[in-house]
Amino acid sequence: MRIMRVATISIPRTGDMAANLQRAVSSIEQAGAAKPDIICLPEAMCNTVRSAETVPGRLTDTFAALARKNRCHIIAPLIKKESDGKIYNVAEIIAADGSIVGEYKKMFPADNGLRMGITPGSETKVFETPKGRIGIATCFDIHFEEVIKGLVRDGVEVVFFISAFEGGRLLQRWALDYSIYVVSAHRAGIGAVVDKSGYLLQKGDPGFQPIIIRDLNMDREIFHLNFNWKKIEGIYAKYGNQIHIDVYRPEAIFALESRSPGLSITDLMQEYNLEPFQAYIQRCREMCAGARAGQTEFPYY
Repeated sequence: MRIMRVATISIPRTGDMAANLQRAVSSIEQAGAAKPDIICLPEAMCNTVRSAETVPGRLTDTFAALARKNRCHIIAPLIKKESDGKIYNVAEIIAADGSIVGEYKKMFPADNGLRMGITPGSETKVFETPKGRIGIATCFDIHFEEVIKGLVRDGVEVVFFISAFEGGRLLQRWALDYSIYVVSAHRAGIGAVVDKSGYLLQKGDPGFQPIIIRDLNMDREIFHLNFNWKKIEGIYAKYGNQIHIDVYRPEAIFALESRSPGLSITDLMQEYNLEPFQAYIQRCREMCAGARAGQTEFPYY
């Protein structure tokens, strides 16, 4: 069983950049008391195109000190100016020792961002952390399947959606379609955590809950009920409180997770011949393609 404790901070950005940074720092200090593995801030929380910074720089130095103090990763979004003069909307991944271990450049700035001089990034990135593989999507990115497909291709488990708009059902669509956790940090005060099933686990409040702390069970997988529903009773009978199952209707899917340190979801999948939801959909896609080409016999999984 792997648990990733996430802290997502959703706070407004004002025209006072010094005050924004101080608000971010105090929010990280507050979130750090819960001992999270990862703390995430919203998109470009502390600077703009006109105050673009180098990396390393003042902002990343500040967040690196906080990462060391709180012994956690910090996702630090900012507007970055590179040595060639190009400006990017980035998220810096800062490890618990204060080192910068990765950077994601927003791939799809909206038209107004392009007019302001933001250069689009060219690739998605998945980052290894001690508790799981994470990826970033920034604001307008959520409208482009290239982003989520690139992250899923590289094995992402949790997507952090850092944004200047809430995202709403688009977050749930990504989670359900790709069986991933989605954690949002919204630059107006409403963050959210969405389960792999597409169900909303928690939503923040700009006045009373700008910080969300949530434990995510990384040993949790989504399956279709087809061919599997008869197995559920047997899994419960053998493993009892070592596992948990959620059945979702009308979607006809279920989630199975391990709640025992000595039992992994991989072990359960092998023992009960469980095919993950996305793998099942892909297999059906390939079978249909075969049928169109004249195939008449299909092996059982």
